[in-house]
Amino acid sequence: MARDALIQLASEHDDVVPLIWQMSEPASPGGSERFQLYGGEAYPLSVFGGNLTYQGEDDAVTQFGDFYDQLTGEETPWNIDLHFGLDSQDNYQISADISLEDTISADSINVFFALTRHDLSNYSSLVLNSSFNDTLMITDSGASVTIDKLFDYSEYYELTSLRAVVIIQNMQTREILQSAQTGITQLIPEIMVNLNSGPASLGVYFQSASFPVDNISMWQWDFQNDGIIDSYEESPYWVFEQPGLYDVKLMISDGESRSEKTFPEMIEVLGTDDVEGTVLGVWSPQFNPYHIVDDISIPYYGELVIEPGTEIIIDYNKKINVYGRIDISGTIEEPVILTSDATWKGIKLLNSLQENRIEYAEITNTNLSAINASYSSIEILNSKFYGNTSGSLGAAINLLGCDDVLIHGNMIVNNSSSMTGGIALRASHPFISNNIIANNEGSMAGGLVIRDGSAPVVINNIIAYNDAPIAAIFVDESTPEFINNILLDDVDVFLGNVDDMRIDYNLSSQTLPGTGNFYADPLFINPTPASGLEYNALEADWHLQINSPAIDAGDPSEEYNDLEDSQNPGYALYPSLGAVRNDLGFYGGPGIIPEVVPADDDDIVPANSVVLISYPNPFFRQSSRSQINFAIEGADGGEVNIYNLKGQKIASLEMEQRATTISWDGNNKFDKPVSSGIYFARWQKDNLSVNKKLIILD
Repeated sequence: MARDALIQLASEHDDVVPLIWQMSEPASPGGSERFQLYGGEAYPLSVFGGNLTYQGEDDAVTQFGDFYDQLTGEETPWNIDLHFGLDSQDNYQISADISLEDTISADSINVFFALTRHDLSNYSSLVLNSSFNDTLMITDSGASVTIDKLFDYSEYYELTSLRAVVIIQNMQTREILQSAQTGITQLIPEIMVNLNSGPASLGVYFQSASFPVDNISMWQWDFQNDGIIDSYEESPYWVFEQPGLYDVKLMISDGESRSEKTFPEMIEVLGTDDVEGTVLGVWSPQFNPYHIVDDISIPYYGELVIEPGTEIIIDYNKKINVYGRIDISGTIEEPVILTSDATWKGIKLLNSLQENRIEYAEITNTNLSAINASYSSIEILNSKFYGNTSGSLGAAINLLGCDDVLIHGNMIVNNSSSMTGGIALRASHPFISNNIIANNEGSMAGGLVIRDGSAPVVINNIIAYNDAPIAAIFVDESTPEFINNILLDDVDVFLGNVDDMRIDYNLSSQTLPGTGNFYADPLFINPTPASGLEYNALEADWHLQINSPAIDAGDPSEEYNDLEDSQNPGYALYPSLGAVRNDLGFYGGPGIIPEVVPADDDDIVPANSVVLISYPNPFFRQSSRSQINFAIEGADGGEVNIYNLKGQKIASLEMEQRATTISWDGNNKFDKPVSSGIYFARWQKDNLSVNKKLIILD
């Protein structure tokens, strides 16, 4: 097409000023007059330099190239210095400073102004408005004149795509003597945001869309229009903590002049009674409860942080979609509650490869899957999943195509599904450790379904009393590893080819191949009495009695050892029992969180009063901070050792005598950066030690 050929030529040569007149409705203003000026007979008509015309479209690229070659290098005495912006009434204002370098004798020299929508990527330089009735009266060398032209503002035109065009033309010969075009040259503050409203506390990504695009050197943002500069970044992020309407002011400078603009009521922070749509920012318990009335989404570029003690009520069949990052950060004392007065569809993660985290949450009453992740990364830690149902997925956790997943320290109990009430895996490779998966119900398996090339590592879990007609764990075309678990069921524990799996050091009600597997009563303190949903596994006590055969029965390799009690060297730190060899089940291994010792247990020594502080924690490797700092309160000196979840020592830091602080750069003993995940720092001196969990994020 002729249009395509023209835009191609303009994209290859900066000195080509393209104008496209749309003759069909809505027609470009002035198009008919220009068509008549050139004696047009049919569309399309192409005109170069005012007097080179081409009718038709065949071989337009070659023809236009020839025209360009003819016009290139022609001398002209005319100069145009062009400015484009808005006047005080927001009309489009084009200002042309026109001057002559030589004396001329020609008459009928006119100036033509046009406003165009310029987008070469879409083959467009469409004339939106025009005027060509101004006659130039200057003829002497050195003479100059300034001509201003106003065009009405339109909310349908984006400033980024507008161009001002000025043409000087001999109306007798139709020859174009000079032309110029420009985008916005005036300093104009403009703002783009990812969203304008949402529940408190609302996080908003701002971006300066100011003009001119390339010449701005300073930005000053006042997000609450209170006279306080909140940011000097070009694209800042700001959290509005309280409900209300917020005016936002942006001030910009190009180093010589400055301009400012206030955007009234740009941001509306809503209450938490009717939450829906896109959400970002921080949710906190001061606005409890958050009531989700329709699906909400965390976009790919943003995050939602949910603070300890926050309560979230979700309406029937609604869900939380995560394309960016979700960080649910409860505590053992103040978990985050997500539930429904009816049932809801859970948290759906899709292609979210950010460091998602759900810690100390209670998720209940879902009807699809509490956590349903596809091709995503997530850590699910120390949370409770109960009372969830599903028709075809894992009722508590369902993973598809997920490689970077940690499921650790959770209670996954009393859930039901036609597949499994516990965890369902397809083509996924999670690390599953120190969970209690009990009294769930499923038609395929009660506790775990592992399919389609999945290769989970399953260590130190209790998988017990799950109700299914065939097995507690279904395995198909997958290669899981089961190490140091307690596996109990009324039917077979496994359905699948156990010879293709690594199954070592498990207490199991099914006879298993492998090393160190055996069956005995694990002697829980107060477990549920039998399989089935009718028994509340949350109320059970899954701790081991002091004479349990599961104590010190795990893999003897040091990497699986229980945490050591610093006041009783060689013995495990409660809730692990016995020596430091791995205890089977939930309360064994290096990843268990130490508990306060029960007061009536005379055989357990309480932890000492030394406190180990780490900051920042979590540690974001891409942040401006390059180290994790440790501080000791109540002691000095000693050493800090870093362990991974398998209990392997990966780094060692020796503190100077009387020192109370030390830093770690996040590298292992081979001076290589450790991967993101959970680690444990252990400070030790003489017979004292204290542990601290670390989270490292990329």
